[in-house]
Amino acid sequence: MNATAPSRWHEQVVGCVTTPWRLLVVVATEPGRSALPLAEAIAERCNLTTGHRARLVSTEGCSHSEVADLLDDARVSIANGARVVFAIDALTGSSTASAVAMSADAAIVCVHLGQSTTRYALKTIELLGRERVLGAVTIEPHLQGLKS
Repeated sequence: MNATAPSRWHEQVVGCVTTPWRLLVVVATEPGRSALPLAEAIAERCNLTTGHRARLVSTEGCSHSEVADLLDDARVSIANGARVVFAIDALTGSSTASAVAMSADAAIVCVHLGQSTTRYALKTIELLGRERVLGAVTIEPHLQGLKS
């Protein structure tokens, strides 16, 4: 992975963060794609620059009970003053991702350059609720973190 890429992602995203959030979801627009590299970069940069501790959690591929436990843990972290950044599966076809997304204060949409469709991106924004979407970041093919 290109070491400078996470910084650029974070700079693009943090510029969009105009409202305070405690729980942020970073969501891929299509099944089979991962938002984890972007979520990692956001959490890392939040830890370095915002003065708030940010915890990274991935629910990609998790069961309902695992997600429930992760959300409970996130609530404890938030109560202790941390921010939590969740990397979640695409909302289309994942009820566990939807549960996390509905618990979030805000969302970043992760678009995979040359592979995500406008239809999926717009559907993701609609499912999240436009008012909670802080922005979208395009991930270049060589940095996509495809799930195996």
